[in-house]
Amino acid sequence: MKVMLPTRLVFLTSILLAVAVAFAIWVVIVSATFSPQADASLSDTEHGVNADIAANFNIPAEDYQYARYFSFTPEEFFPTGGSPPAIGAQVGDIHVEATLGLLNGACNVSLPVTVELLWASTDVSDTITPFAAQFADADPANGVPDGADHYPDFLTRIIPGATPIERHFGWAVLSGQQVSISIVTLPAGSLGFPSAWGRPSVTVLNDIGDPAAEPQPYGAISDFCAPLSNSIVTFGLASDGAEVRHNPDCEGTFSFRWYAESMIDGDGDGYENYIDTCPLVTNIDPSPKTAAGDPDGDGIDRACEPAGGPGMMCWPGAPGFLNDCDSDGFYNRGDNCPLVANPNQADADADDIGDACDPNPTTPDGTPIIRQMQVDIDITGGPICGQQTPTVTPVAPVGGITELERGRAPLSALRSDADFPYVALAAAATAAALLALTIGACYARRRWLDR
Repeated sequence: MKVMLPTRLVFLTSILLAVAVAFAIWVVIVSATFSPQADASLSDTEHGVNADIAANFNIPAEDYQYARYFSFTPEEFFPTGGSPPAIGAQVGDIHVEATLGLLNGACNVSLPVTVELLWASTDVSDTITPFAAQFADADPANGVPDGADHYPDFLTRIIPGATPIERHFGWAVLSGQQVSISIVTLPAGSLGFPSAWGRPSVTVLNDIGDPAAEPQPYGAISDFCAPLSNSIVTFGLASDGAEVRHNPDCEGTFSFRWYAESMIDGDGDGYENYIDTCPLVTNIDPSPKTAAGDPDGDGIDRACEPAGGPGMMCWPGAPGFLNDCDSDGFYNRGDNCPLVANPNQADADADDIGDACDPNPTTPDGTPIIRQMQVDIDITGGPICGQQTPTVTPVAPVGGITELERGRAPLSALRSDADFPYVALAAAATAAALLALTIGACYARRRWLDR
């Protein structure tokens, strides 16, 4: 049997290792995508009925997580008369299956939760603070959480200058933490989007995006990752019988839309800055979404560990221990500067890289991927939308027979995509009106996720 010489063995091993590393990096880079999936359906497509609307927004496992998204409901589906539901009446529910990283662990824990949505106050002059007060039932004690009875103060900062016309409120307990959801609906044309898109809704998780919020040390939830499944059902009728949604009174095609932005990836290695503990250097370890992605158990990729660090939890000389190597009160995976102490987690450019370790603290590292989605739904029965009712005009009788002139009006198109091209939307979305929501709109940010 031929024996391979040691020199050749070392040479071949080094080549194979280089190829393996290159292949691993290649896989990481090309696997980075952002292709959210959205859908909408009605419990009944007949015109004029109070159908439930089911809307789904999903992020596949291989994708970046979203940074913000807006959903749009055509104006024709909102009631135009009658009394609104009573505060606290159930108007829908939301089912979320989130993928989380808990207590500095891999971002691979699936947590399903279903939350009832209640009709809530939109009176921006009647606010409630602090954050935890929204879970109480004290002002007044009427069986309805105060977060529905009053408008949470943090929403006035997350969506500044907005005039909400509808809000749905829900809450749950996740990993021992109280979590709130507010779905705020704004007038058509808000936030720089075209009016023809309908009324935009902004989903706010907790007070994420509030510039006045304080970071919470050692929170149970370190990371928020893909995949994500988000299903919202909005009832046609509230639990008290009031109208919430009303199918259009005519027959036609109506478009439901979504606008979404991905989280950003400063080094382009396929892991968004939010979950990447080495955000500006291509990772060496396997995916941080798996337990295998952290061989030494400290939550920091080897590409960023200093000499002597790889293979050791908080290597000798590190100021901290175990899962907080810089000893600033935040687990490495939940720290936007895991190697530089920054207890305030300040991040001026909102790129998920803390100012203390960001070489470009005023310019985001990475560019979001923008997606727009549209689902068309046909409403059946009734007159055709846009068609005028024929008029009958009598004329002078001729030969004893009255001749009638029948007026005809052409059908008018319900919509035209040319009126609001996606290119125009992308430009509008980056305008000042939208930039006012720098880190809002259901923007999952690690340092404010836990309460």
